[in-house]
Amino acid sequence: MICKNSAWQVRVRELLTSGLGVEDIAIELNCNVEDVRREVSILRAEGCLADIFRRAG
Repeated sequence: MICKNSAWQVRVRELLTSGLGVEDIAIELNCNVEDVRREVSILRAEGCLADIFRRAG
């Protein structure tokens, strides 16, 4: 597993807010899709995912 820094985490949030899916984010950030999925699962567990999608909508 590769540790991602906070800038990467912020970028994932920004790209989710812009409407990209995990596969597109992985391509954009040149990283493994499983890393993005793991970050999304963390956001979901923290209750942040719903807020991200509210902002996107």
